[in-house]
Amino acid sequence: MPPSASASTLVLAKALADLGIACVLFTKPALLYESPVTRRIAALTGLFTTNPRPAPGPALNHSIACLVAAVGVGGVVAARAVAGSGDKGGSGDKGEGAAVLGVVFAQHLTLSALALLTCLAAPRRWGVGGATLLLGGLVNGAFSAALFALGAGRG
Repeated sequence: MPPSASASTLVLAKALADLGIACVLFTKPALLYESPVTRRIAALTGLFTTNPRPAPGPALNHSIACLVAAVGVGGVVAARAVAGSGDKGGSGDKGEGAAVLGVVFAQHLTLSALALLTCLAAPRRWGVGGATLLLGGLVNGAFSAALFALGAGRG
């Protein structure tokens, strides 16, 4: 079953949200790392909250922001490629739309799975499974599930 038109709309919305998150990470990462949602997740799970201030704080935050921005731009390009054709395929080939959205689906599903597995399985002494990572894993997992429900990732 080909992905619905709303799948490309969802991809575009998520891509724009990723670009917004990247802007926050570029300018004021504490807004994300110390948000009420992140603090609540930390309180419920016992996971740590990320402190963006110590070294390599700014360099690491900037690197993460670059990666998030790249994912956001990729999502915008994918959504435009799918939405720009009458048959949901980027250049008129039937099924290409499903392939483009399938890549976005796989990318976010992988991020979600790795984030959730890290939070679940990594020993706390490693210091890698924090509340911010869990929040990202949950958000990307929900996005992946919605894309799958709309027909992306099935081909």
